Amino acid sequence: MKTFKKLVLSVAAASVLTSSLSSCATLFGGRVTAYQKTTPAPGQPSREIRVGALVADLLLFWPSLAVDFATSAIYKPQPRAAAPAAPTAAVAPTAPSAPVAPTATAPTAPVAPTATVAPAPPAAPSPKDKRH
Repeated sequence: MKTFKKLVLSVAAASVLTSSLSSCATLFGGRVTAYQKTTPAPGQPSREIRVGALVADLLLFWPSLAVDFATSAIYKPQPRAAAPAAPTAAVAPTAPSAPVAPTATAPTAPVAPTATVAPAPPAAPSPKDKRH
């Protein structure tokens, strides 16, 4: 009887451990991206949470929420039309730069106007062009 009780407790402990480490967003959410792992900088919008995974974690096994938040799998991936994946440190605005002068390879002399050539007079019709 002791071995059966020990077996039941071992199976129960293993199933609790397995279910707690296998949360919904971690298993079914796909690969975790750098966007999901990076904490937004101050002033940046916060990351959105996958509501379906959150509800499933709460209904099935609530301690698995800790796993989803620890792996950042609970957060939605980056939208396709959004900014760069990892927010960078704020960059101070720079003053507009002065216009850049074109680089001269060699000085160019002004070009004198050329004489206009008169068009050539039309050629005389050939005997083949005459129609009788």
